Amino acid sequence: MAMLAFWVLEVSTFIFILFAFEYIASGHLFPLDILPPQLERLLYLTPFPYQLYFPVSVYMGKTTGSQLVQGLMIQAFWVLAAFFLARFAWSRGIKKYSAVGG
Repeated sequence: MAMLAFWVLEVSTFIFILFAFEYIASGHLFPLDILPPQLERLLYLTPFPYQLYFPVSVYMGKTTGSQLVQGLMIQAFWVLAAFFLARFAWSRGIKKYSAVGG
């Protein structure tokens, strides 16, 4: 999120919106299994449930076997996707960067 500063002057609004969505979509506010099944499946397409809800469900024994392996593979996918997205944003942003002042 901080790399948005390459393109915009004020990033705090973007960070606030992302953190608010993350707070809800990761299971911090309430367990995701109380949501309607369609919404829960939609959230599982994002990286947010794998930050808190999935590890807690593994710890509590709700996620085992093939679901555990699938969840760990999805977590690995999101880590790699974030890594490559960050590298791409950095390479694009550093070309645009200019320092002014002393």
